[in-house]
Amino acid sequence: MKLATHNQRFHLDEVTSTAILKKIFPDATLKRTRDPKDFEEADIVYDVSGVYDPTRGRYDHHQRGFTHTFSEAFPIKLSSAGLIYKHYHKQLFKYYGLVAEDWIVDEVYEEYFKYVDACDNGVDLQCTIVPRTMVDLVSCFNVQETGVKEDTKNGQMKNEVGGATTAGSSARVHSSCTVPLSDTLKDFVLSDNYNDYNFLCALNLISIDMDNYFRQKKQLVEMVSANHDLIRSATGDILVIGPDRDLSREALFILEKIWKKDFLFIVYDSSEHVRMYGTIKERNSYAIKVPLCLEWGGLREEELRARSGIEGSTFVHSSGFTGGAKDLKSALEMCRRSIKKSQE
Repeated sequence: MKLATHNQRFHLDEVTSTAILKKIFPDATLKRTRDPKDFEEADIVYDVSGVYDPTRGRYDHHQRGFTHTFSEAFPIKLSSAGLIYKHYHKQLFKYYGLVAEDWIVDEVYEEYFKYVDACDNGVDLQCTIVPRTMVDLVSCFNVQETGVKEDTKNGQMKNEVGGATTAGSSARVHSSCTVPLSDTLKDFVLSDNYNDYNFLCALNLISIDMDNYFRQKKQLVEMVSANHDLIRSATGDILVIGPDRDLSREALFILEKIWKKDFLFIVYDSSEHVRMYGTIKERNSYAIKVPLCLEWGGLREEELRARSGIEGSTFVHSSGFTGGAKDLKSALEMCRRSIKKSQE
């Protein structure tokens, strides 16, 4: 399998595309080039060539008239990352041991790839506090050492006296990347562009992040799948989870939507202690529906027991989002009192 994308300065979208394709086609090689002859020899060409034709393995988005989006639900125009995900998500999900059901395919796009598409297409992401993003991290790998200039015609790197170097030799001395790479990645890129090694470092970063994201996503999917029966049959506004089950607040939020439930607290009962949490209002929010009584916030042990009158209570977080107790009876009483207080 031969892959091709553009050389010279790289961006988050084609690095992300490369990470996907490298996982699906582990024995593939990549040529970073702008030579049309190289495109003709490649099986998959992305983020370059001016052509979008999935039947020929061509996935560029820069050409005039390109307006494709992931689906009607997402109005943002695709970058190469969104294009590769759109056409190869089934293989990617198989790589991570996931079933490509519609809801999880859309969720992964919204959480992971929509951001890449938006940034690459100049969509302004409104935020009061500007975060340091994956775009910033990848961009920093393009930094050259002082005194080393890019030959924009040939995509090579030249030193002060004009001697060209390649990524496979002394160019690595000038690389901004100090992360050691595996032999698999070192042999992946076939071209001699000045910043190939930096590209591989950025690819390594994104590849690791993608692995971590999909492992977490798989864990969430498995958690949701394993707890359908529990949530379907549960009643009341306090959900008790025994030590034999694993259920996060995020997974509970998904299950609440599926089964039209509305729990206010989730209580984890183990042999050593009991922990309670207020359930979240929204999927990606810290805001909870009902906090533990605010007058208990920040108190522990004897001070908390004196204030609450609940003998088994052990602590309450200052914000009231979580607390602990010695036994289930005390934990349930803390939750019930807090619910009653919120209704006053």
